[in-house]
Amino acid sequence: LLEFLAVSGVNSLAYTLELIRNVANPALGISADSLHIARTGATAADISAVPAGLIAHAQLNDGPAHVPAEQQMDEARGERLLPGEGSFDLIGLVRALPPDVPIGVEAGSRTRFVSGVTMQDHGRAAVAAMRSVIAQALQLESEAPSPLW
Repeated sequence: LLEFLAVSGVNSLAYTLELIRNVANPALGISADSLHIARTGATAADISAVPAGLIAHAQLNDGPAHVPAEQQMDEARGERLLPGEGSFDLIGLVRALPPDVPIGVEAGSRTRFVSGVTMQDHGRAAVAAMRSVIAQALQLESEAPSPLW
């Protein structure tokens, strides 16, 4: 899977799609990470326009609307917000994804761990936050667990 990010050579959804077309290997796909979607300027509409079958996985996390370019690698490596804590259009992203795409959460936060939050507590909070965003996107009650989560 290819994951495009602003601070790399594969720095846009358009370039990722071009690479996949040029390589022409049916095993290639895209991992759609909400942080990288936001930081590269891609939108939910761009994600929904991706040809069928190319998005193989999605990762939810959140962040502020703007982060200076020199801080984006640090953010990507370990200062992500939980889904729903920032300003990313996560509901739009979830709605734009094909219905069969697995969705995970990637929201590591050194700040939380340094402050004493345990991995277990952070994991529980991350899953709850992801479920809440998905429920909102699907217009479901957040208390109604789904076997798909």
